[in-house]
Amino acid sequence: MLPNFLIIGSMKCGTSALYRAVVNHDDVFGAKGKELHYFDRNYEKGPDWYMAHFADHGEATAVGEGTPYLSDEQPSMGRIVSDLPHAKMVAIIRQPVDRAYSHYWHNRRREREDRPFVDAFTTDVGKAEPIGPWMNYWRLGTYARYLKYLSDKIGAEQVHVLLSEDLRDDRAAAMREVWRHIGVDPDRGRLEVPPRPLWKKAYRASKNFIKGRSDDRSYPPIEPATRNELTEIYRSDILELQEYLKRDLSAWLRPV
Repeated sequence: MLPNFLIIGSMKCGTSALYRAVVNHDDVFGAKGKELHYFDRNYEKGPDWYMAHFADHGEATAVGEGTPYLSDEQPSMGRIVSDLPHAKMVAIIRQPVDRAYSHYWHNRRREREDRPFVDAFTTDVGKAEPIGPWMNYWRLGTYARYLKYLSDKIGAEQVHVLLSEDLRDDRAAAMREVWRHIGVDPDRGRLEVPPRPLWKKAYRASKNFIKGRSDDRSYPPIEPATRNELTEIYRSDILELQEYLKRDLSAWLRPV
């Protein structure tokens, strides 16, 4: 079968963590494998390949996967709209400069990036088209246009959006809303997410060893002046998102 829900978001917004939390429920089945990337990287493998990841769903009523598909409308989001018009979407987003900075250091660790952060970020600003699969630091934080596209195509009632702060500030309430949105009893969910299995930790360690990189994901904090300056670039996008969500996002614009 095809999934009836997707956990989506832009890269480095917490999609994977939210997915692990959502599937910690007796009536939810999560696809085998992390971030299937079917609609963006693996679409040519066809629907049979995709559906095979959900073959063991058993009696689960909510069946889905989690991949950061929240990006340009085509091709991935257009494919989602076409292939899963009735699926429930759960999108997690975060303050866009913080997202971009985390994305930048993700690329630095993988030796894809050697420019200073501000130079790398501003290269992308205002471009009509994506500049590449890994370097859209600014673009991936312009959430409003992607969310509005989804809402226009499949209906706003099928799109549930939460901020990373929602999970941080009141995890129980945030998860109840997510489970309710995908159609399962929120009282049957478990809030304590089990740790990753040892085999996954060993696999990650061996992959990092082979590629000669550290598993240390820490990075230096962003300079407050830099964060404030780049946040101003997002001001109109944040205000558009605030109107779309009907939520106060003034904290995202507040200088630090």
